[in-house]
Amino acid sequence: MEVVLTSAKKVQIFADIFRNLKNILTDVNISFSEIGLYIQGMDVTHALLVELKIKKEWFDNYNVTKNITMGINCETFFKILNCLKDDQNIKLNFDEDDDKLSISFSEGESISKDFELNLMEIDAELMDIPEKEYQMDICLKSQEFTDLIKELTIFNDIVTINCDDNSMKMIASGTLGKMNVEIKDADVIEYAIEEDTNLELNFALNFLAKICHFNKLNTDLYFHCSDDTPLKIHYSLDDETSSESQSYCRFFIAPKINE
Repeated sequence: MEVVLTSAKKVQIFADIFRNLKNILTDVNISFSEIGLYIQGMDVTHALLVELKIKKEWFDNYNVTKNITMGINCETFFKILNCLKDDQNIKLNFDEDDDKLSISFSEGESISKDFELNLMEIDAELMDIPEKEYQMDICLKSQEFTDLIKELTIFNDIVTINCDDNSMKMIASGTLGKMNVEIKDADVIEYAIEEDTNLELNFALNFLAKICHFNKLNTDLYFHCSDDTPLKIHYSLDDETSSESQSYCRFFIAPKINE
């Protein structure tokens, strides 16, 4: 197996994914097949699920002829990627007779580096994630959403999200004060909600903050929610931003249940 990234933009995106994955997952299986790369994993609370899918066409060179699943430690992979310089390419090599993933950073004016990452046996079943229609779909700027989440954490660790025909409200209220954000149709790229729908959902802000660390993957993010359903946040990795993109990094957060 050999997988290569030479595009500076895609090298940065790939590195950003795995630099931030350690904040959600300790260890994870990476699956390579003839059609692309796939990762799925849940945090220790089982309330946050991350799914990464990258089609083979996204890579500059993708030579995989059989299904390969390898377990990695996310913290160690993060430390390796921190050795990557801005002008370097990424090359991943794996020999099925070996138990190591070879990682090379080369090209550019920086010194070339080669690493070997010892692989792990990780027993984890993949969840079936059905595609579904949500009651509310919104597309907004990733950095704006990141700033809002950071500000909301001033007052509480839980955010209440209210959605109706006119706007989406995000409220954080605690003993020291309250913040109320109203996002109207004019404030976003897209806003669609089922007619006469009124949603009120609670989510943990620390999960949203972890997802916001991925905001460099795309300038836009798609935000989807329904009653009694995990919130979905979708970053497109394709050149054309879309919630239907074939290569993506997306997250699902279970709502907080009112006691």
